Amino acid sequence: MSPATSKNTLDTYDTLIIGDKTYGYFKIQKAEATLGPLGHLPCCMRVLLENTLRHENDTTATLEDMRAIVAFETIQRNTPVITFAPQRLLLDDPTGLSAMADFAALRDLMTERKGESTGANSLCPTTIVVENAPPPPTDPNRERFAFLKWAQNTFTNLTVVPPHKGWVNQINLDALAQVVVSTQDDEVDETILVPDSVLGTNPQMALSGSCGVLGWGIDTLEAEAIMLGERLSLYLPQVIGIKITGKLHKGTQITDMALALSHALQQAGCAGKFVEFFGNGLDHLTVKDRAVLARFAMEAGSAATMFPIDAQVIEHLTMTGATPLQIAITETYAKAQGLWREQGSHDTFSYSTMIEFPVEGLRPLVRPTLAIQPIALGDAKAFFEKRFPRPPEKNDPLAILRHGDVIWADIGSHDGVIHAQELLAAAMVARKALARGLKIKPWVRAFIKGTSSVGESLLAQTGLLDDIKALGFQFFGAGGQVTPSPIPPPVEEAIRSKNIAVCSLVTSAPLTEVYPASLCKISYIMPPSLIVIYAIAGTVLIDPMSQAIATDKEGHPVMLKELLPTTGEINAMAEKVPLAPIYQTLRENLLKGNEEWDAIKTHASAQYPWRLKSTWIKKPPFLDSAPQLPRPLKNCTSGKILAIYGDNVPATTMAPEGLIPPQSSAGRYLTEQGDNPDSLGPYLWRTGNHDAMTRGAFAGKGLINALLPVPNRSETGLTLHNADPSPIPFFDAASLYNDKNTPTFVAGGKNFGCGRLQEWAVKSLRLQNVYAVLAESFDPSFRKNLLRVGVLPLQLKSGITVTDLNLSGEEFIHLAGLPDIEQIPGQVMMTIDRSDGVERYMLLCRIDTAEEMAMYRYGSMWAMALISLADKAKT
Repeated sequence: MSPATSKNTLDTYDTLIIGDKTYGYFKIQKAEATLGPLGHLPCCMRVLLENTLRHENDTTATLEDMRAIVAFETIQRNTPVITFAPQRLLLDDPTGLSAMADFAALRDLMTERKGESTGANSLCPTTIVVENAPPPPTDPNRERFAFLKWAQNTFTNLTVVPPHKGWVNQINLDALAQVVVSTQDDEVDETILVPDSVLGTNPQMALSGSCGVLGWGIDTLEAEAIMLGERLSLYLPQVIGIKITGKLHKGTQITDMALALSHALQQAGCAGKFVEFFGNGLDHLTVKDRAVLARFAMEAGSAATMFPIDAQVIEHLTMTGATPLQIAITETYAKAQGLWREQGSHDTFSYSTMIEFPVEGLRPLVRPTLAIQPIALGDAKAFFEKRFPRPPEKNDPLAILRHGDVIWADIGSHDGVIHAQELLAAAMVARKALARGLKIKPWVRAFIKGTSSVGESLLAQTGLLDDIKALGFQFFGAGGQVTPSPIPPPVEEAIRSKNIAVCSLVTSAPLTEVYPASLCKISYIMPPSLIVIYAIAGTVLIDPMSQAIATDKEGHPVMLKELLPTTGEINAMAEKVPLAPIYQTLRENLLKGNEEWDAIKTHASAQYPWRLKSTWIKKPPFLDSAPQLPRPLKNCTSGKILAIYGDNVPATTMAPEGLIPPQSSAGRYLTEQGDNPDSLGPYLWRTGNHDAMTRGAFAGKGLINALLPVPNRSETGLTLHNADPSPIPFFDAASLYNDKNTPTFVAGGKNFGCGRLQEWAVKSLRLQNVYAVLAESFDPSFRKNLLRVGVLPLQLKSGITVTDLNLSGEEFIHLAGLPDIEQIPGQVMMTIDRSDGVERYMLLCRIDTAEEMAMYRYGSMWAMALISLADKAKT
C-alpha cells in the first residue's frame, strides 16, 4: 500500500522502526532498479528526488523528472524544468500581511459564492515572523499587527511569531527547522517521514541549508501560489561541490573563511546554482559556522546552499531544544536516505563543478566593496589610499571629518544571524578597550542589530552587553528600533560639500543599497571584532597589524594584539553562559507575545471587517470582477504604450521601495486620507494598502523610461500620456488612460523583471490596468507572476528589439489572433497604427502551459483556485 500523495510507480514506499513506532517513507535507494545507481547524488539532489517520488503524478512530478534529477551533472543545455513542493513556507511580516490580505479577500468571495466562510486556508504550513516591534498604542500602524493576529486566529495552517523573538533566519535555524518532519497520511494510517524544506520571502532563506534543510528565497506571489496548492517550477539546478579540508588557524575567524569562500564561488560562476559542502573540514564547523558560510555563498549569487546532516546538526538540535524522539528520527532517517555524513568520511558524490577549499592557510581578511576579492587585513590602508589618494593636508584642527574616516560601523544588520563566538569577540574587544580608557570616535555611528534575544541574552549574562554599549555602540535587539538615528546633518553636509572620502564597516554585504551608501566612497566587510577595532581608531588609514589603534588614558599606544581576545579567551567566556537554556527558552516561548503585543485588539469574525477609510489594510480588488467560468481570450484594439524600458530591468526598480516621499503620488494620496505627511514611513509598512503601493511603483533608482524625452530620462516615476511632451507621474498617466477605457502596454528588453520584489511590480501593472507587457525576453518567474495576476506576457520574435518598434506614445497598438490560439505557446499579430502608416509583427503569447491558459482565462491565480479551495473546505 502507498500513500495517497503519490502514484509510487517505482514502489519506493518503505517503513522504518524508531523506538516503538513504525514510520513510512519514500526510500530513494529502491528507485535504483529503474533509475540506475544513485550513490553519486549529492544531498540537495536527494531531497529533490524524494520530493518528486513522494508527489509523483501524471503532470507536475513524473518519471521523466526523476530521470533528469539523477542525471543532473551531465545536463549542460536545454535544462529541464522540474517542480518542488516545500514542506513549509516562511514569510516576514510585510510579505505575510500582503499574502493574507489576498487570502482574506478570497475568503470573502468564497463566502459569497460557495457559502464557505472558513475556507481559503493555506494548503502548505506557513509561518509569518513579525520582525518589527508593535507600535505605541496611539500609532495607527497597530492596525497591521491586529490584522496579522486576526489571520492567525482565523486561518488554519498559519502561525504568526510575535515580535521580540528574533529575525526570520535566526528563528528558522533555532526554533522552526526540524531537519526531518513527520506528517500523517490517513490513506495508509501511518506517519510519514520527509526531509524538512522551506521556501520563504526573505532573500536569505538559503541559510537554512546550514542545518541540512534545503531552502531558498521566492517571491510573495510564488509563496501564495504554493499556499493555493501549486508546486513551484524551477530549472533543474547545477550543483557546485565545495570540499572543505582542514581547520581554521588560531586568530582566524569564520568570517575570514567566508570572505575567501565567496570569492572562490564567484570565480566558479555560482550565480543561480546550488552549493553543497562536503569534506572532513566539516568536522570542525558548527551549524552557526555553516550559516555564516551559507550567507556569503548566497551573497556570491548561489540560489541555495546545503550541508549534510551529521553530528554537528544533531548537536545543534540538542542545544536548541529538540526532543530526544525528534533527534532519533533525524539521525535514523538521514542514514536511511543517504543524507547522513559520518565524521571524517570521504564523500563520493558527483557535482556539476567541484572546488577544493583548504582552510589551514587562511589569515585575517577584509573585503572592500570596490574589490573583486578579499585582501589581507594589513593591506586595507594601502587599498584605500590607492583608490582615494590623500588630498593635500589642510591644518584644520576644527574639521568635522578627515580623509579615510569611518562614519558607520554596522554589526549584523544585513543578515540577521550573528555568530556567537564572533559576537563575544567583538564585545571582549570593547571590554579591553574600556579598561584602557578608550571609546569609539565621536564621528562614528556604531551599532549592533540582528542578534536576537539569544544574542542579547548571551552578552547580558556575560556582562559584555554593558561594555559594548559603554564603548559607544547602540544595540538594536530583535523587534527593536529598525535603524539607528541618521548621520548628524553637519557631518553629512561636511561629507557632501567637501567631497571627503569616508567609509563604512559592515559584517556582510547588503542585498540592496542601504543608508548611508550614498555618503561613503567605500565599505569594508570584516568580522565584528575588527569593526570594533576600526570604530575605536575612527579611520581606515592605519595598518592595525603594525600601527597603534589608539593611545590610552596613560598616553601609551594600544596595539591590535592587546585588544583582540585569543581563541582560548573566547571559548572560556562562552563556557560561562550555556547556550542551550537560552535557545530552549526561545523555542518554548516562541508563540507567546509580550504585554504590548497581547494588548493589540483583534476581531473574532471568520471574515475580516475591512475599514473603508483605512490607510493600512484595504481589501485587494483582484477578485472584484473574477468570472465564475473561464473567460474566452479576446483581441485588443486601440491600445497605447505606457512606458518603454531596457534590458535586465530588475523588478526592484518597478516595485515601490524605500521611504514614501510626501510629495509623491503615494504621499499625496495618504496625506489626503488624513495621514501625517511627516510620518508616512516606508512602503513596506503599506503592503496591505494596494492604493498606496500602486502609486509608488515604477519610480525606482535607475529605472529609465525611453518613452520620455532624453533630458527627462533620469527622472524616475514619470512617463508621457498620448505623446504629450510634458512628463507626468506614471500612475497619473495610467489613470487618464483608464478613464477612457484605453488598454495600455509596457515594453521592455531582455530578461525583463529579473530579481527580487516581483509581487508589487506585477500587482501594480494589474492595478493600473496594463493589458500586456511586451518584451524581448522575460525573467521566468516574472513571466509566471504576470499571469498569476492576469497580465498578458507577449514576447517579440527573435531578432526584433523594442527599439526596432520605434514607439513614441502617439501610435495605437492592436492585437489579433488571441481567440484563435490552439497550440501553446501560441502566436498573435501586433499592429502598430501610426499617422504615417501601419507595421505588423508576430509575437509569442507566453502562456506556456494548459494550466497557465486556464489561470489567465479565470483572470488570476486566486480566481482559478476558488473552485479547488471550496472543494477542499467541504472535505
